Amino acid sequence: MQPRPEHWLFALVTLQTMEGFLGRGNYGIVRMNGGFGNRPLVGLTRALSPGAHFRRDVQVLLDARLSFADHYDLGGHALLWLLPWDGKKQSGIPLETCDPYFIEVCRRIRFLEENGHIVCWRANTEGPRVAAPKELNGVTGDPWTPVEKSDKPKALTVSDSGFTYRLLQQVFLSGDYEPPVALAFREDEKDGVYLVARTLVRGQGKTGGLHFRIVPVSQAAARWLSGSEERRTKLARRAEQRVRLAADVQRKVLYPALAALLSGGRDARVEWEQVTPWIEAFDRAVDAQFFDRLWASVEQDEEIARRDWERFLLTEARRQFAVAEHGMPVASAHHWRARSRAHAIFEARAREVLPYAFNATRSLSTEQEVRS
Repeated sequence: MQPRPEHWLFALVTLQTMEGFLGRGNYGIVRMNGGFGNRPLVGLTRALSPGAHFRRDVQVLLDARLSFADHYDLGGHALLWLLPWDGKKQSGIPLETCDPYFIEVCRRIRFLEENGHIVCWRANTEGPRVAAPKELNGVTGDPWTPVEKSDKPKALTVSDSGFTYRLLQQVFLSGDYEPPVALAFREDEKDGVYLVARTLVRGQGKTGGLHFRIVPVSQAAARWLSGSEERRTKLARRAEQRVRLAADVQRKVLYPALAALLSGGRDARVEWEQVTPWIEAFDRAVDAQFFDRLWASVEQDEEIARRDWERFLLTEARRQFAVAEHGMPVASAHHWRARSRAHAIFEARAREVLPYAFNATRSLSTEQEVRS
């Protein structure tokens, strides 16, 4: 397939606004934490069509731009590819002379037409296009990049795992990150929105995948998140508790039970990697339903919400344990001992970690007995 002009355009824009360090002479953008980081784009939109999403973001940027007047030149450089660039180290543009929402370039690239074909020429540089201190850590007021709150704030860098429910819970709900302006609710977005997150994960001479995730935010959740601080804090605590419970089920329930199966019921040490397929399958099941179940719980009281979540975790853990039990290789001589020991461990640990799920089961059984 021959690339058309629009393919060259998309490739050029991606390179110039998303690329990092790639060896001497090939410097990256200023809007990422380190040369081998990435530039995550996280925001909200009422509609998923590209036009509607674009219009929403433009309006957000126009509304927020004036707030940067104390740190940026509102009449500064905006389209950096329009300025001459000889590639010398001293020709880097000082960050403070740029508009808050400047569109940068990071490589010296020129397209020419030769014999009816597009030809791309590039040249190395002695330094980055935008001159900024290294300790800036990508904190440039990027309207789509969350910033980790710490003694040394830094722009979010997404790992090869992408936008998991754990990461999005931290970015969107925990308060551990300063949200970008694109992630703030507008007055007309209290009837439900979409959380959209995307990035190209990079490394030293490799990529960790193009990650893209859309999370619908229900009307009830949007009103809580755009409402009072008390409501936002309550929902954030609930989300954090749910992430912690899911991790506890993996480490304290599934792992020891699967290890007992794999070791023939001898409680021998088993490497985490040996039980990873079933642990990861459980995690994928949690990931697929985490936010839908969280939004559905916003009007529930704490006890009912926790009971429902623990019951879901217990069901998924039992499902993966059953899959492992029927598919994991176990020596025939140890078959029954392994199964017996593994079941005993699973049930005992599950009752410790998920007490509300078992209390709910007992209450339901008692209610059914009374009715009968």
